[in-house]
Amino acid sequence: MKIARLFSILMLIVIFNVTTISAQSPPDKPDSLVVGHEPGNIAPDIILFSPDNNEYKLSDLRGELVLLHFWSSVCNLCKIENPKLVGIYKKYHDKSFVNGEKFEIFSVSIDVIAADWQKAIERDHMPWKYQVCSRLGWKSEVVKLYDFHKTPSTFLIDQNGIIIAKNVWGEGLTAKLQEFLEAENR
Repeated sequence: MKIARLFSILMLIVIFNVTTISAQSPPDKPDSLVVGHEPGNIAPDIILFSPDNNEYKLSDLRGELVLLHFWSSVCNLCKIENPKLVGIYKKYHDKSFVNGEKFEIFSVSIDVIAADWQKAIERDHMPWKYQVCSRLGWKSEVVKLYDFHKTPSTFLIDQNGIIIAKNVWGEGLTAKLQEFLEAENR
């Protein structure tokens, strides 16, 4: 009789746990995602202007694998990394990825003086279209949204606008891009 009672109690515990687990939504469900600056978050949208006053939105690049690149014309590490980034862009821009149709860079300068920003784009030979700046420096809203404190800072964003890596550049970025290449591009 004690065994039958113990078995009944165990069965109730199992049924309760199964019911509780199945009632919870899975953690990877899209509506459980939050907008934020960490991997796994939806990247906050950025709407800023290019040197020729065209408005560009980060969200317009949905469907592509995007490197969100924060930099400054006076940043010494940026001056070293930008030429490497140009080479990476040229190599991977037209490739297909498992998490994006192609590779694009959305560069956000934290410069205050527009002429300095524009000269640096030319100096570093950055060929990508998406070059924007708020001209507010470290007081820009994007600095708060992405919570970074140095340049360069980067966020790799997949085709759905989800941040998949943070602060990857140089060899680390190349390794990530190689990892995400579709089989026919390897």
